[in-house]
Amino acid sequence: MSSAKPNNVNTCRYLIFQIFLFPIVFALFPLYTMLSLPFLALRQVVILSAKLFRKDLGKMLPTMSTFFAIDGVYENPKCNVSCTFVIEGTVDSSKARSSFNDFFKSLLKDSNGNDRYQELKQYLVQWFGYYFWKTDPCFDPDNHLSCLQEDIQHTERDLRRVWQDLMERNWPLSKPMWKVILVPKYTPTYSKKQGN
Repeated sequence: MSSAKPNNVNTCRYLIFQIFLFPIVFALFPLYTMLSLPFLALRQVVILSAKLFRKDLGKMLPTMSTFFAIDGVYENPKCNVSCTFVIEGTVDSSKARSSFNDFFKSLLKDSNGNDRYQELKQYLVQWFGYYFWKTDPCFDPDNHLSCLQEDIQHTERDLRRVWQDLMERNWPLSKPMWKVILVPKYTPTYSKKQGN
């Protein structure tokens, strides 16, 4: 008998959804559409006006990405994103710079020579309250690459200081919002514990 109850409960829930909730959701859909259409139309008008009057602007920032933009990336950012990669062995900073520049150039073009990832060369500009991408005319990937002091051993504390700086960084106006920081001679804490 106890196994029949959950089936009856699930059936009742399903019927309640089908009979009551589905029609309500279906009835509210036109209302949602009517309320959102003016905003979608305004968005299209702003895109068209940017194409006509601001030819220096690129694509509009996608709706899902505006979360990062409204954060105040140029004044007081709250959601900078940071990634860390540890490479074993010793890397010469001049070779790393050269490799980075070569990699970056290959990243911006696909195998057919078409542009891709152009946002890496762009920064955000507001136009009628919406954010657009704008290309930095003086873009140089080398300006986004820096290296900590090479003649000393770096520890976890140094890496945490770099992370802290990246998390609280106010990005400069009119420059793409990313940075690569090389931390040479870094010894991870876990390698000492394992005896490596």
